[in-house]
Amino acid sequence: MATIPGSAGLPLLGDRSYDFYKDPVKFMEKNISYYKNRNFIGRFLNKSTVFVGCNKTLKCLLTEEADKLDLGYKMFMGDIYGDNILFTDGEMNIYLRNPVCLYQTLKRMCIEVCLSLFLGIDFDTMTELTETIVSLTTTHWHGIISVPVNLKFPIGGASTFSKALDAKAKLLDIIQNKKTSTSRHFPKNIQEDLQESILTDKGLRERYMLEVQRMYPPFFGGRRVINKGNAVVFSTYATHRDPEVFDDPHQFQPQRWTEKNINDKDKLFCFGSGPRCCVGQKLVWCIIDTIIDEMLTKFKVSLIDEQDLTHKWLPVSRPKNEVLVQFTEKDNSQ
Repeated sequence: MATIPGSAGLPLLGDRSYDFYKDPVKFMEKNISYYKNRNFIGRFLNKSTVFVGCNKTLKCLLTEEADKLDLGYKMFMGDIYGDNILFTDGEMNIYLRNPVCLYQTLKRMCIEVCLSLFLGIDFDTMTELTETIVSLTTTHWHGIISVPVNLKFPIGGASTFSKALDAKAKLLDIIQNKKTSTSRHFPKNIQEDLQESILTDKGLRERYMLEVQRMYPPFFGGRRVINKGNAVVFSTYATHRDPEVFDDPHQFQPQRWTEKNINDKDKLFCFGSGPRCCVGQKLVWCIIDTIIDEMLTKFKVSLIDEQDLTHKWLPVSRPKNEVLVQFTEKDNSQ
């Protein structure tokens, strides 16, 4: 077995967590270049950690070696999320007349679909409740990258972690209250029959969706625990740009999925892989596919020129600044 380059260094003094959180993409690229290896050793969260940027290695870890790794998420995020399957071994006028933030718009669409499907919440008639849920969800989510210290201050302030715990409790109360009155329905825009559009080529749409997944995975990566003193951190971003698997890895090339990479869908790790892959991946894929179909059937979408498209990668991949797009309604009467 080949020796993995790098060193865990001394406890605390050799920790690389700050460098990683500051810019995870730069951290991976810098070390891959320095060690001339897509896998390397460092100290992360004060544990000896193997950083994985090799597509083949990650595939092996998540499938063949999955039973030898502990997710490790419960001890890291268990207080925030509690026990769940993850831890088990006139608004239209605004859209048409003004540029909108694409990230926030798609985020809200996904939240609307999920809340409508699982809790029967209608965004058109339950405005106050939906705004509360969106706000609590954002606060809860920010707890992932906070220091896990539950502090509340006399004047009314609190740590990010403490706010996340409070948001979790309020969200659980809302879910419990809605369970008894849940009605199964989709938003009106999801119920309507999908119309013929420029996106009738399902194969082409799939290739674009796969390439977006490859280049811009929603999560930068993940973490697994080998034993009490060691861990593995893998970078989905780096493995998706492994030149051993993907030619010209930094180029957006949807056609690759009909050529060399036609049988390489299992080398994308947005939803993990192996026995612990995401149980909701088909639902997520269906939601995204439906939104694209509905949106591009009814509107033309154009990107406003001269914008900063820089990405942030923690806690999720998203634009660093607002990315504005213009929605123009199509004439589908003919």
